[in-house]
Amino acid sequence: MSYFGVPKPKRHPQVDPSEFDDPFFTGTQRPSRPNVYMELGDSQRETEEPKPRTLTELSQAEQLDILDKLYARVIDNPEIELSQDEASLVYSVDKDLANEALSTLTEGIKKRRGFHEGMSDDEIKHLRDFEQVKSLIIERLRSEKNVIQTSKTLSQIMEGLGREDYKPEAYIYILKEKMKDWEERGVFDYLTIELIRNNNRHNIVPVPNAEFDYEQIISLADSFREQHLTEIEYKIKKKVEQLCSQFSPSELSGLVTNPEQPLRLRLLPSKPNLEFAEYKGGPEAESGNTQKMLKILTQIRGMRPNLDIGVPSILEGVALVFTLRSLGQLPDSRNAVTDKVALFNETLVRAFNLQPRSNDNFNQELFTFIDSKGNLRLTTTLHTYCLGARLSIG
Repeated sequence: MSYFGVPKPKRHPQVDPSEFDDPFFTGTQRPSRPNVYMELGDSQRETEEPKPRTLTELSQAEQLDILDKLYARVIDNPEIELSQDEASLVYSVDKDLANEALSTLTEGIKKRRGFHEGMSDDEIKHLRDFEQVKSLIIERLRSEKNVIQTSKTLSQIMEGLGREDYKPEAYIYILKEKMKDWEERGVFDYLTIELIRNNNRHNIVPVPNAEFDYEQIISLADSFREQHLTEIEYKIKKKVEQLCSQFSPSELSGLVTNPEQPLRLRLLPSKPNLEFAEYKGGPEAESGNTQKMLKILTQIRGMRPNLDIGVPSILEGVALVFTLRSLGQLPDSRNAVTDKVALFNETLVRAFNLQPRSNDNFNQELFTFIDSKGNLRLTTTLHTYCLGARLSIG
């Protein structure tokens, strides 16, 4: 099934129609699926009625009431058809559920719908809700809101790197082509499996397809900071800069595979990959921790050769937090962070594929995350530490 073979959309006057021969940014009219039109720049007319809230926008009490009633219906008839909003809420397509009570209900609903622990990829693909959840994931990634937010992210990254910004229509064209490529290679099937099995959502992270030196990347990271450094933090930052200077622009930025392509669009998960998800905050007893992770990476690539799986570069790690901020998925820096470990896991990018460098007589790796103050941290860790890691898909 193709999600992109649909009639041509009307053109926005600021966009060159010749660049958009493929009707990517329209929805497809399918049963129980809304028709979504991508017309960037169109403002809501005063005569239009405000859109109703989706289930994910309701209060926790309202969501609990809806899920409780849905659970009763599913118990009575496991084969009932879920609405788009119900499926989005049950499978956390847009965001995680707010509390354990909601999660318990959704887990019960999914089990009644056929999902259980230990299912193979093929078994998950045959679940009643698989195609519906897949279509919802595609709609989220290509929605006007998501495109505007990721385009904003790209503008911030380009400004922070001291490069000329891309026009929105150029970004849309590249995204359109990439979405078709992802569909053809079965990437959306993988995203759906990861969401259903591990509750792991993927976001599009735009990265310039070029090499940048450590000073440019540090400058980009600094542009995210909203608070002044303490004296201790400043000293740490200087040591980090010394370590960064030992890595080449290619190592820090990621490999430029196609010089004619101005952007790399990567899909990064909302939490560490399950294979690397263990967060201990302390050193492993074995010094071969990184080697084990690289071996696991080789195995994953062998099982899924069509996904272009890689370790995110430090530049991608910095780009991720800009993306999450644009998507509204980071806590307000003015408020205290209550779950520091959760925030760490949501934002951690560890460049475990790079050969460690010596710093203060210790072999260290680079990684990025958001700290409890809401600041982006580009910092170091001993290569023997077990921090978890996430992989990216291109």
